[in-house]
Amino acid sequence: MDNLVQTLWMLAKQTIADPRLAARQVLAAQLPMAARWMALALTAILSALLLHVSLTLLPVADQQMLFGFPAPFESALAQGGILVLMAALAYGVGRWRGGRGSFADALILMVWWQAVLLGFQLVQIAALLLFPVATNLLGLAGLVLVFWLLTGFIAELHGFSSPGLVLVGIIATLVAAAILASLLLMPFMSAGMGG
Repeated sequence: MDNLVQTLWMLAKQTIADPRLAARQVLAAQLPMAARWMALALTAILSALLLHVSLTLLPVADQQMLFGFPAPFESALAQGGILVLMAALAYGVGRWRGGRGSFADALILMVWWQAVLLGFQLVQIAALLLFPVATNLLGLAGLVLVFWLLTGFIAELHGFSSPGLVLVGIIATLVAAAILASLLLMPFMSAGMGG
């Protein structure tokens, strides 16, 4: 167990320093598909738990605004669904642009991406408790980390040589997905407002 924790810790540090190299190491493990789905489920559950722990640290006034927020189980399902969708987009859009990656590899890379971000979220929670003044700076650093890792992972997944073009592709895909989601949800929102 100690060796596993140490290996994951070393891989997490490597991921932040060189996402492409870390992605190669993750893919080289050649985990069976069942293990990839199990890792997805575990990561989704941990994400939901950490989200709800962090929400309890909000001021009471802010907590009242969260009335009706999904329960941990629902949050885990949503998180798992988002990771699967991201893997599908990373795979599909990348292949469309001439990439060579597989869905299975995109899935495990999105799981590892989320796992590393969970570690960073723990740092943010600690900062919120110990150094509240640093929270905004860490939030900005977290946003940079999200795109730094995604760019490296997707470039490595598909064998793309230009990180800049990959980053542009990620942003364009996210914008297109957001527009599509809003168009799909608009009838339901209109029905809710009309009722």
